Amino acid sequence: MDIRLQPVASLTRLAPDARLLGNAEACLGRRHGTGLCSACSTTCPLGVLTISTDGFDLAPGCIDCGRCVAVCPTHALALPGLPPVPNAHKGNKVRIECTRVPEEVGDTAALRVPCSGALKVSDLLALATETSHVTILDRGWCAQCNAGSRTHPARPQVDAANALLTAGTGEKALHFTIAHRPLPAAEHRRHSPDNASAPLGGRRSFLRHLLGHAASITEAPPAPIGAPAAVDGRARIVPAERLSILHHLRELAAVPPVSFFHQLHIDPERCCNSQVCAHACPVAALRSFDDGTHSGVRFEPALCIGCGACARLCPEDALAVTVAQQHPAPGWRRLSTHLNSTCFDCGAPCKAPAKALDDPLCPACSKSRALGNELFASLFAGH
Repeated sequence: MDIRLQPVASLTRLAPDARLLGNAEACLGRRHGTGLCSACSTTCPLGVLTISTDGFDLAPGCIDCGRCVAVCPTHALALPGLPPVPNAHKGNKVRIECTRVPEEVGDTAALRVPCSGALKVSDLLALATETSHVTILDRGWCAQCNAGSRTHPARPQVDAANALLTAGTGEKALHFTIAHRPLPAAEHRRHSPDNASAPLGGRRSFLRHLLGHAASITEAPPAPIGAPAAVDGRARIVPAERLSILHHLRELAAVPPVSFFHQLHIDPERCCNSQVCAHACPVAALRSFDDGTHSGVRFEPALCIGCGACARLCPEDALAVTVAQQHPAPGWRRLSTHLNSTCFDCGAPCKAPAKALDDPLCPACSKSRALGNELFASLFAGH
C-alpha cells in the first residue's frame, strides 16, 4: 500500500456563527473511530462538540474556550488568536491574559488569548524558545466562567510543560507559572470579543520545519452540508502536537523523557507478515518494507502515539505495545524480517520468517495445514 503522511491542509469554520475551526480529515476520531480518540468532545465543558465518521458536529452554544484545541493530538482544531506570538525580544518575560478580561482593567502589556485553557503544551514550549519566563494571569474568574473549572484551565498544560523541561534538562524547571491576580467579578466579560480576523499564529512555521512544507490555515466558509468526503485509505494523519513538542524540546536543548516514547515488540514465532499492523497505524509510525529479498515492518518511535491499534488488529496476536524502558535510537528500525520466497504448497509468492527456509508457506496454506493436522489428530485420537 502506498501510504501518504498528510499534514493539516486547511481549516474551516465548524458552523456559520462559530469561530472554532477544524479539519475532519486530520481527526483521529473521524478517520479511525472515537474509540481511538474522542479527546475534544470529552473535554468540551458544555458538551456541544461531538465527532463521528461524518466529521465534527458543533451544536449552538460554543463559547470559544478552546479546550478542545488544547487536547487535539493532530492539530485538527484551531481558534483564531492561537497560538500567541510574542512581540517582545528574546529573553523577556511574557504574561498571558484572557480576552474576557477587559483591556481597561487588565494587563495592557500581556499577550491576550481567547482562554488560557486553549494553550497547548507545544504553544507553551514555543514561547519558552523566545522568552525567559511565561506567566499566565489568573483573575479568579475561572470558576464563574461559562466554561467553568475547579482548577485553572491551563494547569494541566503548565504542569506538563514544566515536567518536560525538568526531565529534559535535569534541573527543576518552573518556566511556566500561573499567578493569582484577582480582579472584581463585576468586570468579568462573559464572552470573548469577536476577533475572528486575528492571525492564527505560528502553526505554519511549526509544520514547515517539521515536515518540509507548510500547512495552509485559512478561514474558509463552512464546508457544504451533505455526504462526507470518502476517506482516503492510503492517507495517514500527522501527530502534529507530538512532533511540535519534540521540535521545541530540541530547540531548548532538552531531552524528552523516556516515558514520552513507546516500544513495540513483534513475536517472530507468531508473525505471518500480513502487515495488517502497518496498514492500521493511523500516523504511519509502522510501515511495511520490501527490499526485494526480505520484507516486513519498520517502526519510528517519534511518530508513535501509543494508540495500540496495531496490536488490537494483528490477526496473529503477535505484537505488543508498551511504554519505552530506555530512549529509542532515532530513526526507523526494522521490527520484523521475512524472506521473500514461494509457498511450498500452492506456489504463490509468500513472505516467510527468515528462519523458515525448509518449508515456506503462505498464511492461507499455513492455516490449512494446521487445520488439517488438527482434524487428522481428532479423527484418529485413541487409535
